[in-house]
Amino acid sequence: MSRPSVVRLTIAPITCLSTLILLAVATMGSASPACTGDSTTTRIMTWNIRYDNPDDGIHAWPKRREDLLAFIRSQKPGILCIQEGLSPQVTFLKEGLENFDVRGVGRDDGKDKGEFSSIYFDTTRFRCAASGTFWLSPTPDQPSKGWDAALNRIASWAKLYDTRTSNLVYVFNTHFDHMGKIARDSSAGLIRKKISEIAGDSPVLLAGDFNSVESDSPYKTLTSTQSQLPGLADARRSSPIPDPGPSLTFTGFEGKESITNERIDFVFVSQTVVVTSHTTCVARSEAGYLSDHLPVIAEVRF
Repeated sequence: MSRPSVVRLTIAPITCLSTLILLAVATMGSASPACTGDSTTTRIMTWNIRYDNPDDGIHAWPKRREDLLAFIRSQKPGILCIQEGLSPQVTFLKEGLENFDVRGVGRDDGKDKGEFSSIYFDTTRFRCAASGTFWLSPTPDQPSKGWDAALNRIASWAKLYDTRTSNLVYVFNTHFDHMGKIARDSSAGLIRKKISEIAGDSPVLLAGDFNSVESDSPYKTLTSTQSQLPGLADARRSSPIPDPGPSLTFTGFEGKESITNERIDFVFVSQTVVVTSHTTCVARSEAGYLSDHLPVIAEVRF
């Protein structure tokens, strides 16, 4: 996929999902969908922010974190799910996002070691009634590595009370293994089971980096309706407005390392959630992409 053209702009408040603004942002598509936000909708953003790896050189976390934080602020999410954040990164974002709280634990010890799949939420709108984390393994209640996975993998969740609409919504955030095919397949089945156990019939949002594309088994497992468990819907495909962004979500910092021209980062929703728009954002600075993944935003109504 060819790199999109770059438009130099200054940071400004965002009122439409289709308006993407940062130090340098590429806008995709010839037409912008109309704003759909109102008092009953909220925006959920999911973003693999890339762990703090000093070997990333000019793309190392200290060199891009301020721009990444500014981009998140500009998009005004009500709920933010990140993957690969280490404890200092999780804390940096919490301190930089005014009126936000966060839930989640490190995958290596259930406390602060290893990567988080954190869930941030706007405390002026949401109250957290419960939260937790389970491991993507045959022993989900304890830190563990499952099946043929290369690393420990987790799913964190939060039960949020929407003070604006008096609704409850369960948010799940995960990061599937990048090596183990059996692990990815099994993780999808486990997450569907856990969602049913934890959330029941309540509205559900599932976000994350699934290291899988639409044609892979995990996607089919999560969206299948041929099961006793309720299926989830892909927010991009459920949106009444076409996504103006690219069809891939993993780019590599320079846009040269993509392992696929398809999406591996998704927002899924339960049947009781209405999707009003979906945008795959192209967040860049002059040094390159702000992460090796693109952020994805779905505007939803519970």
